[in-house]
Amino acid sequence: MTRRLQTISVLALSVLALGACGPSVNVTRMQAMPARGADCELEFVQIDLSQITLEKQWTIVGYVNVSDTGEQDPLSEDNRKIVRSKACELGGEAVAIGLSSSSQSAMGGGSGTMYAVLVPYTEPSSEKSSF
Repeated sequence: MTRRLQTISVLALSVLALGACGPSVNVTRMQAMPARGADCELEFVQIDLSQITLEKQWTIVGYVNVSDTGEQDPLSEDNRKIVRSKACELGGEAVAIGLSSSSQSAMGGGSGTMYAVLVPYTEPSSEKSSF
C-alpha cells in the first residue's frame, strides 16, 4: 500500500470515528526535528504532495489530522490554532493541506483535513551514522 493511500485511509478512519466532543486531532511524526515555540510563525503553502520528492523544495516532517462532526473549513481560525501548535511542536516551518474530505450518512456526518508539516529541503548527508 502506498504512503498516500495509507494516509488517506487514516484520514477516512478518523472521519468515521468522530465523536460529539469537539475536534479529534492526530499527529504523525515522520522525522525528528527540534520543536519550535508553541506560537511559531508558519508559512501556508500550496503544493502537490505527490511531487514533493521531485521538486526538492520541501521535506515532510509530519502530519496533523483534524476531524470533527459536520462540515469544517480547513482554513478556519480554530483549525489554524490547532494545526499551528502541533506543527510548531513538530519543528515545522510551513503547512500545506494534503487532503480534505467529508462524509454524510443517515447517522450524521463529519469532515477531516490532513495537513502536511514541512521544512525546507536540504540534501541528505553522506555521513554514515551508527545505531
